[in-house]
Amino acid sequence: MDFANLDTASSVILLLVGLGVFLLGFKFLGDSIEKLSASKLRALFNRAAGNRFAGVGIGALATAIVQSSSVTTVMVVGFVNAGVMTLTQAAAVIMGANQHRHYHHRLAGMAQSVQRDDVRHALNAYRPYIDDGHQE
Repeated sequence: MDFANLDTASSVILLLVGLGVFLLGFKFLGDSIEKLSASKLRALFNRAAGNRFAGVGIGALATAIVQSSSVTTVMVVGFVNAGVMTLTQAAAVIMGANQHRHYHHRLAGMAQSVQRDDVRHALNAYRPYIDDGHQE
């Protein structure tokens, strides 16, 4: 099928069908999680993600494993939808996923830089987080 030569109506229909399949996948994910011993998963999340800092670490680790912060976020939304995870736990895990993505992209950009000034400029972006930013 040549998608470049579709008319507007066909494109809109294909978009809506794709969106419907995507949302149906969310529904199946939530239903499957509920059926898969939700009480055991809930207890695991309460132990592991009860601390917000641990939740951020779990989110970063999950993103490192699956190599996609979007997949981590979709999984967390499914867990919240199934009632396995609280919204506070989910927020911490999603923050960890996004932080991992940010630092991963920053480090990848520095690794490809061959100019020392480029690396110094990239590291200076973190200066406000390291100190108060005042020069001596």
